[in-house]
Formats: sequence, C-alpha cells, structure tokens
Amino acid sequence: MDPNYEWKFENGMPVALTGAFGIKLPEEIEIDRLFEIQEKIMITSSKFIEESEKANSKLQKSLPKKAAELQFARAFMYYQLHLHQEETGVKITFVDRGDINASWNKRDEKESFEGLNESDENRALVVKTCEEYVLKMAALLEANASRKELKITPRQLYEACRSKLPWFGGNDSDEERVKTFQLLLGVLMEDCWVVFNNEEGQSNLLPYGKGVPQYDEDLGVEHPIWNN
Repeated sequence: MDPNYEWKFENGMPVALTGAFGIKLPEEIEIDRLFEIQEKIMITSSKFIEESEKANSKLQKSLPKKAAELQFARAFMYYQLHLHQEETGVKITFVDRGDINASWNKRDEKESFEGLNESDENRALVVKTCEEYVLKMAALLEANASRKELKITPRQLYEACRSKLPWFGGNDSDEERVKTFQLLLGVLMEDCWVVFNNEEGQSNLLPYGKGVPQYDEDLGVEHPIWNN
C-alpha cells in the first residue's frame, strides 16, 4: 500500500494533510498534530513489530524440516490461527513486503541494498541521500549548537535527491514534481522525520532526536542517524 499523501499547500509548502492511503479525510490534519500521531504510532508499532518478529522466529524454528512433516505442521499452524479467530474474533496475518510506488522503480544500478526488493531499495536510496545531506550540514555546525540551527527545508532535500538520483523526480511537469515532493515527505515521515517551523516561520525537516521539536527527553529514543 502506498501512502499517497495529499496535502494542503500554502506558499508552496504543505501545511496540513487532507488524505492518505486512498482515504479522503473528513477534515484536514495540521502537520504538527500529524507528527504527534505518527510519533506515538511509530514507537508503539516498532515495539509491536519487534515482539512479533521474536514470536515469529520461535514459531518458525519449531517447524520440522522433512517435507511431509513441514506440510502438515504448516496446515496445523493455520488451523490453530483459524480456531483463535473463531474464538476471539481477532485475525492474525503474515504481512509481506510491498512497493512504495511504481514511479520510483527506476533505480541507480550502481547502488544496492542486499535483501531489498527494487521499490524498497529505491526508498532506502532516498532516505540515505537525505541522511547524508543532513550529516553534511550538521558537520558545519559549531560545537554544542542545537540541531534546529540546521534549518534544512523539504525543498533542499528534494533537490539533493534530484541531483544524486537520476531516476528521482519524474519529468519536469508541475504535476510530477508535486507528486514526487509529496512522496518524499511521506517516506521521510514514515522514517521518523519531523516537520516543524523555525523561529523565522520557515518549514524545516529533520530526523527525530534531541534538539528537534517534539523530542521526548524522558524516552530518550532518537533516529539512528544521530548515532553516526
């Protein structure tokens, strides 16, 4: 499933979400509130995925290796899940990887992320490019300066991707540029980046962490980029 974020724009910048995942929202969600929601879901869903992966690993290790035994064991496993659903009404499913967007399927063959399908590889390339740009700018900051001083705009990240990734950005039509820009924001938001306005009222975008608005000091969890 693609996010397909739809935005309300003011002065060429997104200020509120109007739709996503094929859903037209009954009312718009301002970006600050949007990131509050995503931040909470990111934390809880990450924990859920972590625990699910542990449980799934134990389950897979319990399966026999011989073909006939494995066939029966899998059928019996799904029968247990069926009984659970009948008893509780809760459906348990196994989720496979999915594409981020067909328009991003023209990747740079010189770069590769082992184990990822083409769409997820393109997604990783975009995130990597944005991270490298942030780290390059952060290296120019004075010691002990707040990360907010980076003042990196979504447009700067968009241009960084266009300059490094030949397949990024589609053609030169306004429609394609807006679509790619929205897609870039969606990918970074899912990667736990935060959009905020600086003291000058300019929209900035940074990975979640200390010194970035909405950071929870008590929780102390940061985007992995800040560990570099």
